[in-house]
Amino acid sequence: MKTLYSITLSLTLLYLASSVSAQQIESGIKFYNQGDFERAITLLKNSDEVEDIFYLGLAYEKINETSKAKDAFKKSFAESYDIFFGRFNEWQKADQFGTKKSFFDLLEEVKTNNQIGLSAAEKAFSLKSDIFQTNEWRIKAKVLLDTTTLAKAQDKIYAFSDKSISDAKIIEKPFITSPNDNRGVPFARRNQSPNKPIIVTTFIVFGADGKIKLLMPTEDMIDAYTVEVLKGIEKIKFKTASKDNKSVAYHAKIQYSFSIR
Repeated sequence: MKTLYSITLSLTLLYLASSVSAQQIESGIKFYNQGDFERAITLLKNSDEVEDIFYLGLAYEKINETSKAKDAFKKSFAESYDIFFGRFNEWQKADQFGTKKSFFDLLEEVKTNNQIGLSAAEKAFSLKSDIFQTNEWRIKAKVLLDTTTLAKAQDKIYAFSDKSISDAKIIEKPFITSPNDNRGVPFARRNQSPNKPIIVTTFIVFGADGKIKLLMPTEDMIDAYTVEVLKGIEKIKFKTASKDNKSVAYHAKIQYSFSIR
């Protein structure tokens, strides 16, 4: 009986501790908004939430702790992208089993998270952080920017396989205009043979206006997925889809093969 009491007491204390922690974090943002930056920092620095870390960076910036502010903004940005990419992977797996959720529904769910991450990246950059000195960070920031823009546009984005558009005047699948567009990506992957093609799988949203709206990797960042590769993929040409005689946006996975010059 004593053991059971001890377990119950421990669980109760753990619950109360977590509740107090949540209240403290909420108060941390409140203290920031009230201009009490030192108290805000004391509370916010113990949180792993994207928004809290972002406000932590703002608070550090207010008291001229620039280095700590940059670190907080970079962390908020990185956490935000990881959350989005995790949800994207879950959505892809669910989609294989005929889920009814659309890509736009996913964007709606992660809209706030992605906007915070984008704002964190912008703040880090404004403080002259080294945030965009690597391909990985630049690509991730572009993904957050593009997904945020797509969510704001409120346009429905169909899957290429949707019967509603596959039977409605999609002339042909997207294609790369010329073999030369696949070439000339120096140092894309270490120790890669010049004669062996590199293949990356990319998730792309093709806009109703004939422009690519989103390019993102469907795997973890690797050396082969560089800004130079993105520029090559942007040369993909495609026919817009139409539904009810109106052009619509759609998404598809494209395997992009390129070689090193």
